[in-house]
Amino acid sequence: LYANALTTGILISIGLYGYLRGLSGLERLELYSVSVKLAIIATLLVGLMLFDLDATAIPLNTPRFEHATETLRQLGGLLLIVQGFETLLYLRSAYPPEVRARTMKNAQWLAGLIYIGFVALAMPLLGQFSDIKPTDTAIIELGKEVAFVLPTMLILAAVMSQFSAAVADTIGAGGVIEQETDGRLTANAGYAVILGLSCVIIW
Repeated sequence: LYANALTTGILISIGLYGYLRGLSGLERLELYSVSVKLAIIATLLVGLMLFDLDATAIPLNTPRFEHATETLRQLGGLLLIVQGFETLLYLRSAYPPEVRARTMKNAQWLAGLIYIGFVALAMPLLGQFSDIKPTDTAIIELGKEVAFVLPTMLILAAVMSQFSAAVADTIGAGGVIEQETDGRLTANAGYAVILGLSCVIIW
């Protein structure tokens, strides 16, 4: 009940904000949430880098992989399917094609570098996790090995990530509605409709 109520409140807030402030307002929300998320990701990567450079960490974190296939499974488990770059496809009325193409490419390059960098920097820590069953929150356990404050920061990053995804999906859906109705229904109205239907689905 509390989770549904909290989620509904957040969605209603996004819908109303989008209806009243339009695309530029939602973009500001997205900017704040993504900025927090990228700052935490940068902190994690720097923390991993410093941890890897610490000579005292080497004996504790020597990987214990018996077979090459186990190493590949560990790496495969760390890689995520990058999504969310399609939002700009539905903003034809707001941005020219060259801007939309360039920003999507830049976003994919940045995300790719972050993921590859994380895998490389996290490898020295994987040895002590090789006998532990993988979970969705394993990265938080890994963060504890680097700095005591990282688990809290990673939880905040996860919340910001989901909030950012909600805003991005709202922007994309509003653009789709505007395009498919040939402008008869504005994107602002589409935001309210989409978020209203989302609340119905939640309950």
